[in-house]
Amino acid sequence: VCGILILFGGFFQAFSQVEETKVLRGSIYDRGGLPVSGAKVEIIYESGLEANCSVDNEGGFACEAKSNSSFTLVIEAQGFS
Repeated sequence: VCGILILFGGFFQAFSQVEETKVLRGSIYDRGGLPVSGAKVEIIYESGLEANCSVDNEGGFACEAKSNSSFTLVIEAQGFS
């Protein structure tokens, strides 16, 4: 069984009622602590709207997210389930 560890930084702040965009940043590592490159990261909002995130070769990602909207973060990588 393979797993992915996700580290988040600098996203969760106090949100106002005004529609704002924040940046969600994180890193994706396998259970051995190695970065997972080539992963697909996307945000799916409750409304069904989807947003793709940029991912670098060292497992780092950045997503622009609406700060006052609930969403699911989906990460897919070949060889992981």
